[in-house]
Amino acid sequence: MNDRLIENYHLLACHDLQGLQSAGVDIEEADFGVKLEEAIRSILEQLGMTVDEDLRKDINTAKDKANIIISLENDDVIVGETKSLKN
Repeated sequence: MNDRLIENYHLLACHDLQGLQSAGVDIEEADFGVKLEEAIRSILEQLGMTVDEDLRKDINTAKDKANIIISLENDDVIVGETKSLKN
């Protein structure tokens, strides 16, 4: 499924449910955020970056949540927030 989401990333990022369905991607409105995170995580991993799910789960709280954490050298990290454009 991630390959189909990546192929149609422009539709996913623009929150185009109809376009995704026309492209054969079965997705529910409620799943857009999760699917966008999965696609971005997969793209970053394909680029050779280390997406650190364990650290993300450790630092997330009920109030503050990071969508993606990329581990770098020397204990440095990049914290990312994923958002789609909703028309």
